[in-house]
Amino acid sequence: MSDAAPTSLTPADLAGLLATFNDVTGKLQTAHDALRAEVARLTRELHEANEQVERSKRLAALGEMAAGIAHEIRNPLGGIRLYATMLEEDLAADAPKAAIASKINSAARIVENIVGDVLSFARELKLRMEPVAPTDLFDRFLALCDH
Repeated sequence: MSDAAPTSLTPADLAGLLATFNDVTGKLQTAHDALRAEVARLTRELHEANEQVERSKRLAALGEMAAGIAHEIRNPLGGIRLYATMLEEDLAADAPKAAIASKINSAARIVENIVGDVLSFARELKLRMEPVAPTDLFDRFLALCDH
């Protein structure tokens, strides 16, 4: 052991030590505040991501339900179209009545197209890249808007 006498601190040394302590404490507080803000931001992002996952699950369930309903609607529609076509043929000699049967058939076809759209929406989308002429694309668009 050494017999050296303890060194006494001068007021300037003590002031410097306190200034360094205050500086380190300030930096720690700043880092703490930054970390707290980052945790709050990440918590918000996690909450938003969880909400998005829940929304996606609900939309997937809605798509499955819509597909089931569409299949249930499609079956009677086939019968309606079949009977309307048969009625058109039977009433060929009576043009006004045949026109009514034709309207029934057209309306059923429109509903069938809507059901097809619902089924298409419920299916997984797989894109296929291919060149297409702008006029063909526009014509297809107009055909979809016919009804």
